[in-house]
Amino acid sequence: MAVEISATAPPATHSRPSSAGSNPSVLSRKTKKRAQDLTELGQLPAAGLVIFKQYADAGAVTKYWPSLSLEVAKLAEDNEKIADAIDKINEMGPYAALIAVLLPFGMQIAANHDKVPVVAQLGVVPKSVLEAQVKSDLLKQEIEARRALAEMEEQARQAQAEFAKLNADAGNHSA
Repeated sequence: MAVEISATAPPATHSRPSSAGSNPSVLSRKTKKRAQDLTELGQLPAAGLVIFKQYADAGAVTKYWPSLSLEVAKLAEDNEKIADAIDKINEMGPYAALIAVLLPFGMQIAANHDKVPVVAQLGVVPKSVLEAQVKSDLLKQEIEARRALAEMEEQARQAQAEFAKLNADAGNHSA
């Protein structure tokens, strides 16, 4: 689940010297991966801020987090402690993905019971929308079941008629 908030990072005003310089295309694969993983993890605080209707802060995280992630990843190129810390954080990746899936589910359940506000950005809809969808689906299933039952009853009626005709024909031949 990605929190989709449109915001672009501003151009970097300064950059620390690193072995990769300021050109992202010459970054090592590991540095790019670290930056990408950190950027993806930034979706969690952005989502949390959206939940609490802190839209400007969510926009700030979305806007600036990718640049911050890149700079921290660059620091890790020359600093083993930072590299270890980032790698430990990035090991959370699968768990972060699970949280990202569970978050809207939990939010929807909480919104259904008026415990949290509806947060459309996370896919949380008003309880009445889900109720209407479920009722509609159940009615469609009921209609389909009744159609299937009517069709089976018609097939049974035709089979009985054919069986009766065969019995009548068999009776006429034995006489």
